[in-house]
Amino acid sequence: MTKLMDQAIEALKGLPESEQDAMARELLARLEEEEEWDQLVASPKSQAWLEQAAQRAVKSHTEGRTKPFDPSDDQS
Repeated sequence: MTKLMDQAIEALKGLPESEQDAMARELLARLEEEEEWDQLVASPKSQAWLEQAAQRAVKSHTEGRTKPFDPSDDQS
């Protein structure tokens, strides 16, 4: 276990039991989501879609239909 994880666990020990449980549920949910995402991306259907998307992106770039990204132009 990393030192940072040890620090986090020590900090959690000082919380009330209900807050410890809430944090544990959150951590477990995040780990489960990560596992689900990994399985989804690893599926043959996803891999095929990603390959096609990559080929379209390369084609667009090769045809000169892309431009460099400038974060200062971000409109969001």
